Amino acid sequence: MPRYRTHTGFNLLLLPFFAYLVGKYEGLEESGLFSGGYIFATYFMSPDVDIYGSGPVRRWRWLSILWFPYSLLFSHRGLSHVPIIGTLTRIAYLGMVALIISLIVVRDADALEKWIRAHQYELYWVAAGMFVADTLHVLLDGVITWLKRRR
Repeated sequence: MPRYRTHTGFNLLLLPFFAYLVGKYEGLEESGLFSGGYIFATYFMSPDVDIYGSGPVRRWRWLSILWFPYSLLFSHRGLSHVPIIGTLTRIAYLGMVALIISLIVVRDADALEKWIRAHQYELYWVAAGMFVADTLHVLLDGVITWLKRRR
């Protein structure tokens, strides 16, 4: 299995290609949003957050504790490593954390929902970037595993 730096380097190497495609066919704003989601997923929400203490988890620094329950819920290379579904589990998990924080800090259950509704279009492009970054992560895992088994 590739190491964290290999995954990060691989994703960053391919980012300009995907950013160009989104920019060419959708627009500069969409490309920026897509790239932001892609980079965020690559550095902070890769499928490897299911390993507490992994590179992506350590990047959260003192907030890394937020990923401990996630690592208990999902085994490594299990559901969290399924393209799209794994990304959705991490988005939903982080959304629940945001909802809890919103309830504690803002004390308004509807505040997060209102914000999401007001930014649906932008969140769509951020999520698209996350899906692509995570899919590349899983593909690289699969290719490296396949190559090692062939030896």
